[in-house]
Amino acid sequence: MRVQIVEVPVYVTIDDAIEIAKKLITFKGGDITRDALASTLGHKNTGSGTFIRKMSDLRKYGLIEGRGEAYRATDLANRIAFASSEPEKNQAILEMINNIEVIRKLAEVLPHDPSVSDSEIRSKLVNITKRRPDELEPLMATISKLYKDALPYIDMSSLQRVQTENASVRPQQFQQNKPQQSIVEGSITFIADKINLSLPENVTNLELIKLAIENRIKELKQNEGKKGKEEQKQ
Repeated sequence: MRVQIVEVPVYVTIDDAIEIAKKLITFKGGDITRDALASTLGHKNTGSGTFIRKMSDLRKYGLIEGRGEAYRATDLANRIAFASSEPEKNQAILEMINNIEVIRKLAEVLPHDPSVSDSEIRSKLVNITKRRPDELEPLMATISKLYKDALPYIDMSSLQRVQTENASVRPQQFQQNKPQQSIVEGSITFIADKINLSLPENVTNLELIKLAIENRIKELKQNEGKKGKEEQKQ
C-alpha cells in the first residue's frame, strides 16, 4: 500500500501549526467563520489560494474540522494550547506530527539526526511510498524540512518514554535527592532525582540527555518561581 505523499503540509510548518493552534482556541470551542479563520491565518481574502492551502494543511495536522462557515478547533488543537505540562504538550505535538503519515514512516527508518542527508531521506521515501525518485522530487525539500523540524518532538517523546521506564525500575538508592554518577563502558549515564538515563554513546543519545537536563532545569526554575510567589503571598 502506497503512503500518500500528497498528504504533506506545504504552507504551514510544524512551528506555525503550534502557534495557529494557540490562536484557534481563542474562539473557546465555538464555531469559527471562514472570514475569522482567514483573519487568524493572516489573510483578508477567503478566496486566496494560499489561505485555502493553509486550511488544507491544518486539516492534515488534525487541528481544524468543519466546512463552509462553521469551522472548529479540534481536541488536539486544544490539548496543544492548554497542555498543563511540557511533556503533555510535547505528546500532543507529536500526535499532530504523526498525522502526517510520511513523516511518521520516515521516523521509523531514519536516524533522528538533523544532519541526515537529503539523499538518505529520498532513498527511504522511495521504499516507503513505492514511487520513483523523479515523482518525489517536487516535494523533497518540503518533506526533508518537515522531518528535520519534527525531530526535537520525536526525540522528546523518546526521552520521556525512557524516563518513565527507568523510573519504574529505579533502585531505592536512586530515590535520594543527591545526583549520582555511574559509568559503564561504551555507554553514557546521567542520574539525578528525576532523571535516570543509561544509553549507548552516540549523537542521538547525547542529544536526549542534553534535552533531559534542559527540561529538568526548566522544571526547577518553574518550581522556584511558584515557590517565590507563594512566599510573597504569605
